[in-house]
Amino acid sequence: MTNFLPSVQRFRTITLRYSSLSSTNELARELFEASEIQHGTAIRADFQEHGRGQMGSRWNGNPGENIYMSLVLELQLPVDQQFLLNMAVALAVRDTLEEYLPGTKIKWPNDLYFQRQKIAGILIENSIQGSLMVCSIIGIGINVLQMDFGPLTKAGSVKQHSSQTPSLDEVYAFLIAHLEERIASLDRPEKLREEYHHHLLFFNMVTTFEQNGRLFKARVGEIDEWGRLCLDLGEKTELFSIKDIRWVDL
Repeated sequence: MTNFLPSVQRFRTITLRYSSLSSTNELARELFEASEIQHGTAIRADFQEHGRGQMGSRWNGNPGENIYMSLVLELQLPVDQQFLLNMAVALAVRDTLEEYLPGTKIKWPNDLYFQRQKIAGILIENSIQGSLMVCSIIGIGINVLQMDFGPLTKAGSVKQHSSQTPSLDEVYAFLIAHLEERIASLDRPEKLREEYHHHLLFFNMVTTFEQNGRLFKARVGEIDEWGRLCLDLGEKTELFSIKDIRWVDL
């Protein structure tokens, strides 16, 4: 792992808001590549038609009920420390949800769960030059007011679980404040790692996974600098990427 602490460029977020977009990440990348936006610009939509999650999954939601946003960052972060950014963003989203849902957990690598229901998801797309990440597009979706998720029994919202009914603008303001704070803390990587693991779902607990149709139990360990999950299998420990295994106990 590179012994490098990023010189984090502090920023105040500028938000461009749209009523509807195909994808906030896609527009953010198009505008950045056209030099129309820069570090610290956020794209926010009241509705996202083709939102994406991890591994190409769809992020579905209702118009005007949830947070859909993407933040553009130019951090010059070494590639071998890219998961630090994931940790910082996941903690920022968790900080936001904690305003309403104390006890929210981070499900490796980038989902936020409350009482076994997914409340928020993160998709980070990096542009790399040599050994550095030169641009990161951070997509975040938070279920805030939506009450009906159809057949998606594992999806939930802030309103479903909280006695409060927050406005979308209030949740967004909390999110931006926490993102700015957590991104600024990238130069304290050990503290980020400590907090991420402290709030990691099933951390140091035995749970069930599936790999190529085979079920197995393992104790959840730490996440390495490349974002791989360390599982204690009893007789040995192994590292797994998100493409290798599937959670069964969720």
